[in-house]
Amino acid sequence: MLDMPYFMENENWYDFDVEKGRYILTDAAPERARASYAEYYAALDNIDG
Repeated sequence: MLDMPYFMENENWYDFDVEKGRYILTDAAPERARASYAEYYAALDNIDG
């Protein structure tokens, strides 16, 4: 199980795209949140195979 990623610490940084079934970043997300987002989905991709 993954820990809550940094990008989710601020609701202004992300939304959930129901059609895609995944989070998307907003323009308000800082670079650290963008890096966290990339790490989060890389880890999910590794889990899913």
